[in-house]
Amino acid sequence: MKGYDTASYAATRLNETVIRKGVEPILVNSCTDSFKGIKVQYQYIVSGINDEDYLHNLNLDPVPLGYVNFDGKAIYLTRMPMRQDWKQGLRDRNITTADGFNNPLPYHVIANTIIGKFPTMQSCLERLNSSGLVTAMAFNRDFCIERDGNLKYKSLFDIGSINMNNANINIDDRFSWVREAFEECMENAA
Repeated sequence: MKGYDTASYAATRLNETVIRKGVEPILVNSCTDSFKGIKVQYQYIVSGINDEDYLHNLNLDPVPLGYVNFDGKAIYLTRMPMRQDWKQGLRDRNITTADGFNNPLPYHVIANTIIGKFPTMQSCLERLNSSGLVTAMAFNRDFCIERDGNLKYKSLFDIGSINMNNANINIDDRFSWVREAFEECMENAA
């Protein structure tokens, strides 16, 4: 792999970070040299199964972040630039929230966001209407619904509202710039 000539160098950049095998998030445990290249020992975040593969077969692109459904809330995660230790993958030290949630989230909680697995908007509405413990739910990396029907985009903008009974959506004219992204999200969910 370009940029990683030795396993010891790869280890300094990747050990104890989250990267991906395809779309599945994995936690890198170690890197070793082998005759065919750098071998990476890792654990699948979702299943906990340990495995290994060659570095060139792994996805080193930044893992996608966004909303995470956790503990009855929709928490928006972003990557915080961090150059102190020169690690490449995601780790709890370079994750921050836009919502003021200060506790580090376990990687298995973030896994569905990385994979892109979210409940449907309808199931979010049902949970919000039926459970007093749920205050907000995300149905996409970028969008969530709050209990009062408020529709949020990337935790920064209240872009409109959703009727909690019939799911009618109203996006405020001031946020027409996000309407296309919302409509694309809804088409992909169908």
